[in-house]
Amino acid sequence: MDDKIKILIDKIGIDEEHYTYFNDAKITKIKVNSKTNSWNIFIDKDELLPIDIYEELESKKMNIDPNVKKIEIIFNIKNINLNTLLSYYKYLLVLLKKDLKVLEIYEDCLRVEDDKLVLIATTEVEKERLEKVLNKITKFYKKLSYETPIEILLRHEDNVLEEIQEELN
Repeated sequence: MDDKIKILIDKIGIDEEHYTYFNDAKITKIKVNSKTNSWNIFIDKDELLPIDIYEELESKKMNIDPNVKKIEIIFNIKNINLNTLLSYYKYLLVLLKKDLKVLEIYEDCLRVEDDKLVLIATTEVEKERLEKVLNKITKFYKKLSYETPIEILLRHEDNVLEEIQEELN
């Protein structure tokens, strides 16, 4: 394990059982902005962390320095796995709760199609709400090394319409 990563995850307080997930990680840069009292920590890694390890990292990152207002961890991932990125979506939805209100509607919106991530809206209202948070979604996935623009598609899915019709009968 890289010495700088070891120091970082020790300071954060990551569970020692999870240290193996950082064996391939390397800190490439730390940018400190004294005006905004924020840090950006850039980490190269072969693959994304499992979502539970990422959540632990995010929840404890302020342990690095509690006096810092904001700490962002930005990954440069060599081997992007779209399904792993997909697993981060429910975590992201919780972060967007204030904007989206009822999260259950959006739980299945993010999908992998044609080797890229797309958001599928089934109503015009869903599409409008997703468009309002698209910048936040894009920024979140860019921190995970996903650079492809995420498109929002309006698709009235037949099975949903059929289910509603069956319930009405």
